[in-house]
Amino acid sequence: MHEATLAHRKYKQFVHHLIARLRGGQLEPRRAGLSVAVGLYIGVQPVFGLHLPLCLLVCVPLRLDALVAYAAANISNPFLATFIVFAEVQLGSLALDGRCLPFTMEQAKGIHLVHLALQAAVGAQLLGVGLAILGGVVAARVAHFARSRRTRTPSAKADSDRSRAVQRTVERYANARAADRHYVACKLRWDPITRLLGELSIDWGSVLDIGCGRGQLGLFLIELERIRSMVGIDWDAHKIEIAQLAAGTDATFQVGDLATVQLAPCQTALLIDVLHYLAAEAQIQLLKQISDQLVSGGMLVVRDVDARPTWRSRLTRLFEVLGTRLNFNRGRQLCFHSSGQLRSLLERLGFTIVDTIAMPGLTLDNVLIIARKGEGEG
Repeated sequence: MHEATLAHRKYKQFVHHLIARLRGGQLEPRRAGLSVAVGLYIGVQPVFGLHLPLCLLVCVPLRLDALVAYAAANISNPFLATFIVFAEVQLGSLALDGRCLPFTMEQAKGIHLVHLALQAAVGAQLLGVGLAILGGVVAARVAHFARSRRTRTPSAKADSDRSRAVQRTVERYANARAADRHYVACKLRWDPITRLLGELSIDWGSVLDIGCGRGQLGLFLIELERIRSMVGIDWDAHKIEIAQLAAGTDATFQVGDLATVQLAPCQTALLIDVLHYLAAEAQIQLLKQISDQLVSGGMLVVRDVDARPTWRSRLTRLFEVLGTRLNFNRGRQLCFHSSGQLRSLLERLGFTIVDTIAMPGLTLDNVLIIARKGEGEG
């Protein structure tokens, strides 16, 4: 009986997690508009039976609302499908031949099926883009109106504060290259680490962002007015240049090899998606140095791959291997640990585990660990 209850509970947790991943987060106006736009565009394409897979393929990686998109894709239902196909053929005929398709039987006999299919394909693109723009704008406006009418609960206010902080952070990168600017915007808006860091009720104080990349997480916390000062370290000089340009005088970023760098004292250390790029011994040395530099009671916030014997974990590690071989990420030697191994290592170094959070996601298998340095140590 107990095993059946446990299995049922795990099944409910899986379903809840699956739905949360398909929804991708809170349906803010921007996400609502994009989700509806994607669904409408896919829905009018002549690929019947593939609308759901296509919605999942586009929405899940981009963290759009796949359920909303699929609902919009059902515009091609039996009641409207005939009218949609007719409109596509007519639009395609106008685009290719400069005239509408003739209606009479005699004129229709002269139409070649291959040309008719081409007209429908071209018309589907035109109709899809038009409906996507119109439907996306309407959906975004409706979502904005609904949010403005919603009761301003503390939770809603916190979400609004985070959204504004994200926007201000993105604006800091206005002078960066388009690729870097878009990367920062996507990471802040779609990576769940942004929301989780914003929700952590800890005294951040002076922050050391180790492996900071382009610095967007630290600057996001600055925009939230959660931290007193920040220093970021990364061994990629290009990313450090971008981060410092975005920060101005609000934070300091410096180039440093994490295997040899001397860290400064801090109250909170951020170690986000960094550890697995170091060899096992280098990981231990870095964590020891972090422990030495943290003030008594200071916090370590670390996210890394959870190297469990699951398909999601194996897929995540495969992505990391490919990323380093393609030089998208830099790492001398990939070394993965399970969340249990990482917690044990931190405890041996004198940390107390405060919380362990499995990061949401159907594909990537990451874990966030919050640890406190033991009182009286250091």
